[in-house]
Amino acid sequence: MSKLETELKRLVSYFSSGKVDRAVKTAKKLIKRYPTQPLPHNILGAIASNKQDFKSAVTHYKRALHLEQGYPDAWNNLGAAYSSLGEHKNAQQAYLASLKVGGKNAEVLFNLGNSLKFDKNYNEAVVAYEAAIALQPAYAEAEPELGHCYIKLTNTEAALFHYRRAIELDPADLRAPSAAGDVLMRSGLFHDAIVSYDQALERDPDFF
Repeated sequence: MSKLETELKRLVSYFSSGKVDRAVKTAKKLIKRYPTQPLPHNILGAIASNKQDFKSAVTHYKRALHLEQGYPDAWNNLGAAYSSLGEHKNAQQAYLASLKVGGKNAEVLFNLGNSLKFDKNYNEAVVAYEAAIALQPAYAEAEPELGHCYIKLTNTEAALFHYRRAIELDPADLRAPSAAGDVLMRSGLFHDAIVSYDQALERDPDFF
């Protein structure tokens, strides 16, 4: 392993273990020592995001991408920072760039679906979520989001299917049985709605 690889590995280790101050100092040193390396900029972006400083995060991610356009993680991270700023069109462009340079990725597709959903582009959000699930069939987080999109698209049957799938995959998540109960209640299926609400209350009697 080269000296550069060792130092980059150390930087990632500092960041992963929560040693933020060390990670920041190391990243800045590496930027001076190896000015063409994008990873330190990406790490600084992630640290800024963790501190809710998304504007600074965007700046760092862009610096990483200026050095390496084919950096899918940096594109994905940039998309997440833009989403946190409410800049969903920019976020979607970043996620699509990540998919273009890095290939199909369930997490990126899920993030793209979230951005499209927040942008009220429910049809395309469904496509993104379903593509994520095709790559990762047990993607519990994607199932209720699909359900929410289908509610907006007035497809009650599809919404219920995905809420129920979410319940199967993650019994601890109370949002899916609650949302399914709402759908059933609005459909006049009151007994089924009660059963669904009871599922949530059995797991957490204090669930609001």
